[in-house]
Amino acid sequence: MVKDPKTIIFCAPSDFGFSDVIKQALQREGFIVYDYPVADSRYRYKNIYERLQNTFRKIVFRDYSYKRKLKMSERKKLLLGKRESVPNATYAFIIRPDLFPFEFVSEIKNKVDKMVGYQWDGLQRFPYIFEYINLFDRFFVFDAKDLKYKKGLLPLTNFFIPKKIDFIDKKLVYFIASYDDYRLELMKKLNKVFINTDLQRQLYFITNEPKQHQNLLDAGLEIGRPLTYQENLKRVEQASLLIDIHAPVHAGLSFRVFEALNYNKKLITTNKGVREYDFYHPNNIFIWDTENENNIIDFLKADFVEIPKEIKNKYGFSNWINYVLDLGEYSSITIPYKEHP
Repeated sequence: MVKDPKTIIFCAPSDFGFSDVIKQALQREGFIVYDYPVADSRYRYKNIYERLQNTFRKIVFRDYSYKRKLKMSERKKLLLGKRESVPNATYAFIIRPDLFPFEFVSEIKNKVDKMVGYQWDGLQRFPYIFEYINLFDRFFVFDAKDLKYKKGLLPLTNFFIPKKIDFIDKKLVYFIASYDDYRLELMKKLNKVFINTDLQRQLYFITNEPKQHQNLLDAGLEIGRPLTYQENLKRVEQASLLIDIHAPVHAGLSFRVFEALNYNKKLITTNKGVREYDFYHPNNIFIWDTENENNIIDFLKADFVEIPKEIKNKYGFSNWINYVLDLGEYSSITIPYKEHP
C-alpha cells in the first residue's frame, strides 16, 4: 500500500484538550492524523482493595509503581484492542510515550517509516520513559540537563500556535495552576505587590480540597476550575501580564512562556533559564528570584519590546513540527543551558 507522505499517527495526553489542539494544528499543516489520546488524570481506585493494596505495597515493599500498573492495565484494555486498526503511516509522533503501554508503542513502530517522541517533562521525574527511548528514530527532551542521559537525544522547547489578536488596553494579571504549597507561598508575595498597582487580578489555584480553599481565601486568591487549553488562551488574550511559577524539578520552559511570546504579553517567571533564550528581553520578561519583587513596579512601567519575527516564528507550530519530524526547511530549536544559582 502506498502511504500518503503526510500521514501521521499522533499519541498524546488528552488532559486540558492539549491533544485536540495539536491534532488540529497538524491538520492545518496538511497532515492526515490518526490520533490515540489518553488521559493522564488521577487514577480512581475501583474498590477499597486496590487502595489498600497500593498502600501496603508502598509501606512494606517500597513499591511505588503499583498505581502506575493499575493505570497501565486500564490503558492496555483501551488501546491494545485497537492495535489491528492502527494504520500504516509515514510518521508517528508520541508525546509522553511512558503514558502508553509499551506493547502499543512497539506496534506503532512497525507501522511507520519514522518514529518520533517528545518528553515534555523531566526524564528523571518519570523514569519509566527510559524503557521507551530506543523505540524512536528521533527523541526530544525539553530540559537541557536531560541531554546527557543518552547519546542522540535532541533538544526541543514547547511551542505556540500563532494567532493575531486585537490590541487590548487592559491592565490585567493572569495566573492559573494546580494548588501546591510552594506555589501558594510565592503567589502570596506577588499578590502583595499587585495590590499596590492598578492591575486587575485573576490569580487562580485549582483544587477540590476544602482546607486548601480556605487557604486561598485567607490569602486573597481565587479558587479556579480546570480549563481546556483553548479556554485558557482566551483568558491569556485578555491579560497584559502573565505569571509562570515553574516546577523546580526541571528547567524546561512552560507553555506560559510561549503564550507570552505569541501574544506580546509581559511575563513574570521564576525560571532563571529563560534569560539564555534568544527571545528574552528584560523589558518583557521579569525573572523573579522570590526576593527581588521590589523591582516589579519598574518592570511594569518599562515599554514592551517587539521581538523580531524570525525569532518568534522559530517557536511557532509550523517550524516546530517541521523540526520535530525533520521535514523540509526549518530553523533548528536549541535549548541554551547555563547553571544558575
